[in-house]
Amino acid sequence: MAMRRFYFPAPKKLGGRKKRIYLIITAVLLVLLAFFAALLLRSANDQRTKVYILKGRESYETGDYENALLYLRRANADEKDIEAQILMADCYEAMGNYPRALETLRKLNTADPVVSGRIQAIEQRKMQARSWRLGHKLRRSMV
Repeated sequence: MAMRRFYFPAPKKLGGRKKRIYLIITAVLLVLLAFFAALLLRSANDQRTKVYILKGRESYETGDYENALLYLRRANADEKDIEAQILMADCYEAMGNYPRALETLRKLNTADPVVSGRIQAIEQRKMQARSWRLGHKLRRSMV
């Protein structure tokens, strides 16, 4: 039995005008495809960020500040998230690292009343902690 060969007809050559229309349609379709791919990627990143913030909040609420900071840093890897930044400052404050908490908050918009209020509250706690340590050292030295 002889093997049958299949031949494909040669493609028709497009005229100048048809060729331009074909190229324009192809370019438009490629642009639309790129736009929707970017949109899907952005949506996936937003979902991942929300999951990391949620896990960070759960760790913070259980007192596991180190893990909370790990999750929140992952949430901030692509794009800075205000909620994650404030929660990071809360973790640093709970750990007693007031300078790092203030540094984190000062990277945000300090004109925002929430952020400026948090900065003032942490500065007050920092001063209270400093005065407590000084008083404690004085009492220990007197004994």
